[in-house]
Amino acid sequence: MSGQECISLADIPEPNRPRLVRIDDCGVWLDVYPGGKCYFIEAERINDPVKLIRWIYHLAGKHWLSKGLIRDLIDALDEHCEWGLKGASL
Repeated sequence: MSGQECISLADIPEPNRPRLVRIDDCGVWLDVYPGGKCYFIEAERINDPVKLIRWIYHLAGKHWLSKGLIRDLIDALDEHCEWGLKGASL
């Protein structure tokens, strides 16, 4: 062996970047368009984990969807709605 240590990709921290998702009482705002325009999802259309999965499936067809946006969407909704998804056992 070369003496190099192997680590998981999950252990590599993401670089600091602005969060791409904002949540307010009206719904979820995805910052995906240049010039400050957002993709908006009404709150009642994404207010439980099953609806979130359906939205991720829908958004998967958008050319602007990224891994970072999916992570931000899940993290923001998990924190805002207190679902307890982050750190849950699989």
